[in-house]
Amino acid sequence: KMEQVALTDILVDADGKVRRALLSYRPPEGQLRFGLGSKLALMYLEAKGINLETLDDTKKHYRLGKEIFVPFKSNDGGYVRTNSGGYQMFLNYRGQQDRFHTVTLTEVLENQVDPELIRDRLILIGSVARSLNDEFYTPYNRLMGNTLESTPGVVIHANVASQIVSAALDGRSLLKVWKEAGEWLWILGWSLIGASLSWRFWQLRSPYLLIFIIFLAEAGLASSCYIAFLVGWWIPLFPPALSLISSAIVAPFLLEKLQLKYTLELIMESYSEHPDAVPMALEYLRHSESPQNQALINQFQKKIESPQSLTKLGLSVQKRESPPF
Repeated sequence: KMEQVALTDILVDADGKVRRALLSYRPPEGQLRFGLGSKLALMYLEAKGINLETLDDTKKHYRLGKEIFVPFKSNDGGYVRTNSGGYQMFLNYRGQQDRFHTVTLTEVLENQVDPELIRDRLILIGSVARSLNDEFYTPYNRLMGNTLESTPGVVIHANVASQIVSAALDGRSLLKVWKEAGEWLWILGWSLIGASLSWRFWQLRSPYLLIFIIFLAEAGLASSCYIAFLVGWWIPLFPPALSLISSAIVAPFLLEKLQLKYTLELIMESYSEHPDAVPMALEYLRHSESPQNQALINQFQKKIESPQSLTKLGLSVQKRESPPF
């Protein structure tokens, strides 16, 4: 019967791992087909009086019991321009095969299975034999020696069904992601944290302490992402981590350059009143700066008698009330 047919397609990411589930798919001018896990879950919940409710047909938002389902989009989470055809969702795995009750066909044929084990339960029949080549990699697979363990396809379908049923009956959270603007603000925030910490501890001339503080910040970022994942949110980890480190490296040099330019502007402002003190100030400043900054000071000194040319160095002769940092 057509209503007893379901899709067994499994979505595999570029790195060979399964992180998404195909809940349904409608071919061009064809009938809507549900995935195996979602079909079983809907049948099970329907028997309990829980049916799929449409909240927004345009955005494909649906309510099922205690949870609202939102489809996966091509740029959600860590994905970029990924195929989002059909109705997909992130997989919030319950676990590997050991998290599900499993019996062998021999035990069934020999009547060795307790009826209570299967009463009012979803039953998936499938093979876990490696020879059938129906195995996939998930984020939970571990290295066994030199080989990465794999997960049978039937176990992945069981995870899909379990996730939907648990979400509808128990309110177990589905994996959600922020909007793109929120992700950019998250990355920018950690970039500012890296720059602030770097400038603060760079002034103390303590590079080892700075490295330790940046390490603590990275640990805090990773912990935040992990805790968010536990409560059902997939938020970016690697982009803010890279931006934190990059800003921590670049910020001291940029701010040091700004500080030097501000100091040279102050010297320029005092040139007309204390011309004899300017060479001494420049010499003192030169000994405390890096070779690159010394070149800027030398260039400034050569043009000290021509204030108009200082604009070529990006300096201003207008007075400032406070430094630009």
